[in-house]
Parts: sequence; C-alpha cells; structure tokens
Amino acid sequence: MRTCLLFILFIQVCNHLSAQVYTAEAMPGNRYIFYQHLFHQKFKENGKTGIVHIANISNWYEHDPGKGGMSNEIMNQAYISLQAGRSITFMGGIFYTNVTGIRPAIAVQFAHRFKNGLLVLVPRADVINSGSVVLMGMIEYEPQLTKKTKLYSRLQFMTNTGPYHHNRSYQRARIGMNVKKFQVGVGVNVNEYGYPGKLKINTGIFLRRLF
Repeated sequence: MRTCLLFILFIQVCNHLSAQVYTAEAMPGNRYIFYQHLFHQKFKENGKTGIVHIANISNWYEHDPGKGGMSNEIMNQAYISLQAGRSITFMGGIFYTNVTGIRPAIAVQFAHRFKNGLLVLVPRADVINSGSVVLMGMIEYEPQLTKKTKLYSRLQFMTNTGPYHHNRSYQRARIGMNVKKFQVGVGVNVNEYGYPGKLKINTGIFLRRLF
C-alpha cells in the first residue's frame, strides 16, 4: 500500500512538470510480464537539482515455487538528485521492494555518452545498519542503419549484496530496432536470487518508448 501511495505521489508531481527524461518499457515473456521506467526531471531548466524515479515490476504467471514460479516483484526508487559535473550525479532518497520494505538510500551515477551510445554505472547503498550495497550498470548502443531507423541494443546488470551474502542479481539484454523514439525487439532477463543463487530466465518481446 505504501509503495502505491509513493507512486501516486510521484505521478502527481510529474503531471505538473515537463519531463526531461522519461523512458518506459514493457516485455511480455515466457515466465512473467516485465515493466520498467525511468523518470528524471530537474526543478529548473539548466539547473543542477531534480527528481529521479525508477520502477521495476515483474508479474509472474506461476506463483507456486514447486512449479518453478515466483512471487511478483516490485522495486521503486525515488531520489533528489544533484548534478556535480557533466558525468556525475549524487542522489539521496528511498528504495523500496516488497521484500525489504522502504529503506533510505544514497547513490552516485556516472554517465558517459559516446558515439551512438551511453554508458552508466550506479553504485547505491542502504543508509541503515546491515543494509545492502548495489552496483548497477548499463550500456546502450544505437548505430544508424537507415535515414529513419537505428539498431537498438542494451546490456544492463545489477548485483545486490548484504553484509554476508548475495541477495539478488540480474542481467538484461535487448536487441531490436529504433524508429521515432520507439524501440522494439527481443529481450532476455536472467535473474539470480539468494545464496547459493537460484536462476530464473525470462525471454520475450519488448516495446520501449522514449518520451
């Protein structure tokens, strides 16, 4: 309930702002439907501070562990951001999953644009005793194919560890076409849970939009 209220709050805030960066992606797969979005808005045009909201939802078709199913997953992150340079942004706010609940968190984003692509690394830590630490990374590559189309490819990973063991990791790969801010193609999500890692793989067709 609390995560829904937080999400509604951010939607209301976003309705009164003009988004600088907003991407949304859905991928119906063989084991679950996956959704994620990223919203980043600065408080003032050309300013250094703003809002960042990141959400991931995995809606599993099968929930019985005996049949290979999993519980649905929800992840929400909401931050106040401070841009410290062309490539570095500091963030502080809250991190929520349906397993951990709400936790205060801090993060640093390193972003580097190169020809036809983008590289991002984001280390994050819970600001509580015995909290987890996370490293997330992503690389996108979009070379021009024709006057109106580009290849769209992305590799993304995340590793979450607690004080003594691995908690959760994933690797996500996408390849397809980019036409007028729409990306569509095939994708795979590789998920690892707990220690020793329990492996779950989801493959499907993704549709992504840059607003």
